[in-house]
Amino acid sequence: MKQNSVGCPITREQISPSLARLSAAITSFLLLLIYFFPAPLIPLFLLFDFGLRGFLKKTSPIKLIARGLQKILGISGKKVNAGPKIFAMKIGFWMSGGLLACSLLKWTTALFVLTSLFLFAAGMEALFNFCLGCKVFPLWQKITHWHQ
Repeated sequence: MKQNSVGCPITREQISPSLARLSAAITSFLLLLIYFFPAPLIPLFLLFDFGLRGFLKKTSPIKLIARGLQKILGISGKKVNAGPKIFAMKIGFWMSGGLLACSLLKWTTALFVLTSLFLFAAGMEALFNFCLGCKVFPLWQKITHWHQ
């Protein structure tokens, strides 16, 4: 991956911003459910879904639902570079792993704190098209010296 002047990862892949926002809205809904049902099922599903999208670059259940909603709502738009969204999906995978661990260990307070952080990031994407992953990536590069 290359990076541009603001530090976002850049790839040849393109994504519809409305698809990303709908996926984030679905994720936000699932995260809200964790407050009422703190069982491991939702974090496990999110881990699976983010793993498919972020690392394997495969279609996932959330992406399929978001595509369906996109068609039903008749929204589209100019595609944008998928690099920041892919990086954010990888963060979502690790956050989901943390949620799963907290849920399995019955660390309810940690589960709710981590869920709140994750919900904030997903909500920012869903509501304001603000990708927190793009803001985190330059810090990640400094800490890990990761460049591709």
